[in-house]
Order: sequence, then C-alpha cells, then structure tokens
Amino acid sequence: MKMTACKKICKRNFLIICFMFFSFSAFCQNVNFFTKGKPEMSLSGGFSLWLKNDLHAGPFAFDTSFTADCKELYFDCGSVFQPHTFDFTGNAFYMPTFYGMFRAGLGFTYHFTRYYNEFSENDFLPSLRFCWCKTSFFNVNFAIGLMLKKSIIDEVNNYQLNLFKNSFFLGLRFDWNINSAFNVWCSIASVDYYDYPLLGTPFFKFGADYKFRDNVSLESTLSFKYVDMITSAVYLSECNYKTAIKVYF
Repeated sequence: MKMTACKKICKRNFLIICFMFFSFSAFCQNVNFFTKGKPEMSLSGGFSLWLKNDLHAGPFAFDTSFTADCKELYFDCGSVFQPHTFDFTGNAFYMPTFYGMFRAGLGFTYHFTRYYNEFSENDFLPSLRFCWCKTSFFNVNFAIGLMLKKSIIDEVNNYQLNLFKNSFFLGLRFDWNINSAFNVWCSIASVDYYDYPLLGTPFFKFGADYKFRDNVSLESTLSFKYVDMITSAVYLSECNYKTAIKVYF
C-alpha cells in the first residue's frame, strides 16, 4: 500500500513538473526578455522659459540629457542648470515585452537637486511600470511607485540633522505617432523629470516631436504645475515652455 501511494505521489509530482515546464516554455516563447542589437542612443540640449514660476524654478534654464533605448532595457540621465539651482536625474527601466502587445517591469529613478548655499535633496523612486504598445500608432505608459526623499539643510548640517519624507507617485502618458517623423503626446503625473514634490502636486504636459532629419529632431513641450490640487483650491504654480534639439546616433 505504501509503495502504491508513493508511486501515485511521484507520478502526480512528475505530471505537475512536466506541466510547469511546458507552460513556462510556452510562456517564454511569447515573452521577449531582451532585444539584441545596438541600442538607440540620443543626446539632447534644451532651453526652458517659465511663463509663471514658483520658488523652485528660475525664469529660464538650460538642460542636457542622454538616453540609451534597447526597448526592454532603457536608461537615461540628464542635468539642468538654473540661476539658483542645479538638478541631476537618472532612470533605469527593465520591461520585458509580453505577446508583442505590452511591456511590464520595474524601474528606478534617482534625483538630486541643489539650492546653492541653502540645502540639497536626494530622491529615490522604485516603481512598477506598464506600457501598452500593440500598435505603432498609439502607446500608453503608466507608472506607480514609492518616493523616498532625503533633505540636507546647510545651516544645520554640522548637527547631522537630515529630513526624511516618504510618499507615492503616479504617472500616465499617451503617445500618438502620426508618422515616422511626427509624434504628439500628453501626460499627467505627480512628479516631473527634474521636480519631485510630494503627492498632490500634479503636472499636466503636452508635447510634440518632429524629426526633420534622419538623426535630428525638434521637441516642444508645454507644462503646467498645480499645487495642493487634491487638498485645497486649484492653484497654478508653474507654467513652462521648453524647446530642445535631439541628435540620434
């Protein structure tokens, strides 16, 4: 009896292992974990003009950024120079492609800002990310994650006093690729590339990209920042227009 029961258990476990093996094989055939080949890399330089600005932003700014896009694996970094502040941001995302229709995975963002002779901030943002990319014409990107903020004030830095704050962030973006040269998009998010307030300060952005040469594109973005939109009356804190030149190589 014991031998018969043991055989039944072994047979059942063997069938389960076989089922899991073939299911995983079928699953892997429909998942692209990494796209081989040279990544699409670009370098851009931009100029921003604030039509309305708060304490964080100056009247104008210059920024530079670099991106390396391997489709499932993505990396970028950039810095912006303003009259009273300096910012640096880096992103790394890994999002395998499932069934040729969507990508999902993890991301991590690091941001550093420095108010000269006043204080510094470090932001760490782990995230879950999703992209619907079934067609080349229309894409949707969604991100949700944690934001860990560490602030250092110059006046009390000798006392080793650091301020820590935790929050969440959300981001949603829609892209329409009109043709191979022209793209328009819009987004709503609780953080911006160089600005990471606590949840409740949304950014509404509208943009267009035009590739007038095979390896050069012109970008334009209009951005609106609202403060305390969830907890109080709506107040427009910033309005920003940015134009940039991006070179692909």
